Amino acid sequence: MAVLSVVFAVLLLGATYLYAIFIMPLVSLAMFAVSGLWLIPPIFIAYILRRSGAALLTQAMISLISVPFSPWGWMELIAIVASGLPIELVFLATRYRDYRLFILMLAGIVPGLVDVVIGWVPFGLVSLSIEMQIAVVAVAIISGALGGWLAKILADAIAKTGVL
Repeated sequence: MAVLSVVFAVLLLGATYLYAIFIMPLVSLAMFAVSGLWLIPPIFIAYILRRSGAALLTQAMISLISVPFSPWGWMELIAIVASGLPIELVFLATRYRDYRLFILMLAGIVPGLVDVVIGWVPFGLVSLSIEMQIAVVAVAIISGALGGWLAKILADAIAKTGVL
């Protein structure tokens, strides 16, 4: 888990800078469209290890590695709670026994919706039209679901190689 967290942290650090430069200045819709990317590592690790705390610990390790290099600095640590905890709660609801595709996608959707709620005022979602607010929520749901789906595809592909 530690090695994979370091790999994901390095990969996501590059994505974080691209996000800060190109997507953040765009409308809120674009911000939430790519949010599922950051949910792949904790769902991936939780799917592989199938142990309580795996997603939260993965997020913690990625955040701690990223803090010195991230444009967000220590605010990166908030990602631990904002995304890791909701993922853990989804798996906890199944008592860490159900890792079907639906559950993995739900593990991406829930933190996506938490991000929307947390960012409602800071990202100016409250000032958008109702139609755009609905679109932002829909995009966050789709992005989170894709994050869970991609985590499963990646884990299953790696499992076929025998590495796991």
